[in-house]
Amino acid sequence: PFKLKGISDLKSWFMFLKGPSKGWQRFYRNHPKAYGILEISDIIFSSKGDYCLMYIGYQRESRHGGGNLLLIKLGKEPEIINEKTLWRS
Repeated sequence: PFKLKGISDLKSWFMFLKGPSKGWQRFYRNHPKAYGILEISDIIFSSKGDYCLMYIGYQRESRHGGGNLLLIKLGKEPEIINEKTLWRS
């Protein structure tokens, strides 16, 4: 189990205003048990409602992260039918 805590875009922007190195120091000082930052986009649904598309990204420390675009078939058990890596560092 894990906990999720929301951080607004504005708070994140201020936290990293002085660059990534200082930003990550500030982030981990404020959230010492955190693994990193998880980003989840709005979800776009197909017109029939049987598919959805979303972006999931994560960042940890200065140069560790990635972002994926997911195409999900919806039903009793949703299934990722296509995943495209957009970036990795």
